[in-house]
Amino acid sequence: MFDSSFQRSGVYFKTLQILRIFAQVIQRTRRDVELLNPEVSLSAPVLPLTSPDSDPTEDNMLQANWDILWGFYLEKEDHLLKRITNKTEEVKSLRDGLFNATSLREASRSTTMNRYVIVFTVMTVLYLPPSLVASVFGTELFTTDDNGETVTRFKVATVVTSISTYALGVFLIWIADRLDLPGILWERVTDWWQRTFNRATKWYGRSNWREDILASRKRAEDATSSA
Repeated sequence: MFDSSFQRSGVYFKTLQILRIFAQVIQRTRRDVELLNPEVSLSAPVLPLTSPDSDPTEDNMLQANWDILWGFYLEKEDHLLKRITNKTEEVKSLRDGLFNATSLREASRSTTMNRYVIVFTVMTVLYLPPSLVASVFGTELFTTDDNGETVTRFKVATVVTSISTYALGVFLIWIADRLDLPGILWERVTDWWQRTFNRATKWYGRSNWREDILASRKRAEDATSSA
């Protein structure tokens, strides 16, 4: 069902190209068959209609046979073109279904990867405050002679920093989910860009308008001075 190696996609593409070539060949064959029309043959300079060798009965019979042949050809041509069109639609539907299934599979994989990223992010956030406190207390700034007091400070700092970080993270996630901060930010950025573009366009138009006025005034002054 899925096409990880793109083999089925290649098969569908080749099939569509072959069907397109078949349709073009059939259409070109129709022009070749039209050259066999007795009206075209009898009107040729080699055998003019006024030739003494021409027989009206034979010409009429030839025309009747041509009408039968031409009708048979049109019937078969229409049948083949319809079959090619139907096969083309079937292959296109299979190709679109394959693309949709592959897209759904890729979307599922992306969702799974996003979940993995979320898990690793949560684990990183969980271990970040204790690591930060341990790094800070590893310096000589918080070293005291009483080891018990140092351990107590370390415990208090670890608990306070962890709780503060977790609470702030949950609050920011809640705010972003309720207010749709990315959407609001994108809307404000696009609105600012649109307003800036409009102002630049107006300024450019005004500058061109001023230049046109100055040019017209200069032409008028030149005309007056020359007069």
